[in-house]
Order: sequence, then structure tokens, then C-alpha cells
Amino acid sequence: EIFLSVIDIMKNNFYFGELGASTIVGSAAFNLLVIVAVCVQAIPTGEARIIENRPAFYLTAAFSLVAYIWMAFILTHNTPNVVDVWEAVVTFLLLPVLVYVSYKVDRGDADWIIARCGIPVSMQRSGVEDSEEGPLFKFDESVLKIPAADEPSEVQVIARRTGPVDQPLTFCYRLEGITAEAGFDFEEGDGEATFEAGASTQAISVRLLPRPRWRIGCRLLVVVDALSGMCSFDPADDGGDDAAIVTLVLEPHERRGALSMLTAIDRIMSLRSLSRGFADWRDQMCDVWYCNGSPEEQQDASR
Repeated sequence: EIFLSVIDIMKNNFYFGELGASTIVGSAAFNLLVIVAVCVQAIPTGEARIIENRPAFYLTAAFSLVAYIWMAFILTHNTPNVVDVWEAVVTFLLLPVLVYVSYKVDRGDADWIIARCGIPVSMQRSGVEDSEEGPLFKFDESVLKIPAADEPSEVQVIARRTGPVDQPLTFCYRLEGITAEAGFDFEEGDGEATFEAGASTQAISVRLLPRPRWRIGCRLLVVVDALSGMCSFDPADDGGDDAAIVTLVLEPHERRGALSMLTAIDRIMSLRSLSRGFADWRDQMCDVWYCNGSPEEQQDASR
């Protein structure tokens, strides 16, 4: 839709055409109105759904409204039917602003602002009935700091269960990058592990990749949110009643002297994330350009 809008605008000497921005506005309206309505209508009668990640919901709603108000302001009030260069620049710069604010909200840095506005940050469980003491699952550490290394390495994250351990317990885990990038800072390694009967600890192996000298510190999560057996998550642990989470802090190399240019750039915008984005963009372009996503597959399909 963006390509259609750009092509239509350029073909019409930067005059609004019948196609143009209508494709983007129409798609945005569809996402905001139709998809939300379908999601609400799909909930069975008598049931309810709770928005758990409320800050992300508030941010999406706020920027959606701001975008419509801003477009209405510049096209009907400030410069009717004309988009000035400064208006286009401001509109474009709102994208990195959205990305930056989303990053801060995802890290929880903006929770205090939301709380001061009197808006609940998360849905807290209430009315939980007391249950008998049973096995609890948790990690030994909530945060692990790992020094930088020039070679691939493995870190053992220790999971522990307390209480009766006479039965085996299987759990599923996954790795989630916060500022660390899968395939660049660590290897994706989702899987499952099992406590044998009588065992109270189980190690999860996380493979870390070599870190360049210019790379700043970054973080990733080891998340366990599924248990198959008589066990519950420790509500006092990071993740609460729903999961067990440990944060791995990948520390940077020790630096001496002035900060390098790459380090300065990496601190402003993650070069690893940028590389990952270009790789995803290249794969998407190949999927669009070639049948079945590659020249070889296209040749096979044409035979």
C-alpha cells in the first residue's frame, strides 16, 4: 500500500490522486475499526478477555488518535489541501518517535507516568483462593550478568522446584531478546526440559555468540510459562503466577580510551537490530520478487 501511494503521488506530479494516500488511510481505518470489531465479536457469549499488556494498548490507542488528528489538522486547518515540506518532515519523524517510546514502554520505563495518570498498568489477579502448599517452580537467580567473550560460550541457567519432588516435571522454555538479537548475540534455543523424579534442579543451556569489541551491553530473557505436572510458579518470583523469568545481561567488553564510532552508533540505535532488519527486509523482497522465495525455487516451479 505504501508503494502504491508513492507511485501514484509521483505519477501525478505530487498532486493527490484517486489512489494515493487513500490506500494507507483505508488500511488504517480497517485495522482500527473492522479488526477490533471482529476480535470483540469473536468472544463467546458469557466469556471475557483481559488485556494483560496494558501499556502497549494505551500507546497504540494514543498514537492512532494522534495520527488522525494530525492529518486532519494539516490538511483542513493549517494548510488546506496542501502538505508543506515541514509538515511532511514532522509526519515522518513521528515514526522514530513511536519506535523510541514503544521501546521505553516495553522496558517498563514509562510505567510510573501511566500510574501517575491514574491508569492501571497491569491487570492484577484478585480473589485468588488459598490453595494447599505444593511444589513451586522458580529460577535460582532473577538476573545473571555474563562477561563478554570473543568465542562462543554456553551459560547454564538453573531452574529449581521446591516442595515435594517425587514426581517428574516437564517444562517448556523460550528465549526472548530485549536488546539482544537472536542469531547475532545468542542462538535461538526454544525447547523443553524435565526434572527427573527426586531431582530439585534442572539446567537450561543458553548458547551465546562472540561479541564484537564495539558492541554495547544487551539483555535477553529465559521464559518458562508452561508446566506439565503438579507444580505452580512461585508468585514471589519474576513472572508471578503465570511464568518464571530470568534476565541475562550480556556485558560489553572492557574499553580503554575514547569510545569508538561504532560503539557510539550502537548506543543510539542497535547495529545488531539494524542488521536483523535488513536481513528480514531482504528475505521479504525475495519472497515478493521470486516465485516461492528464491531463484532456484522459481526455476523449479517453471519446469
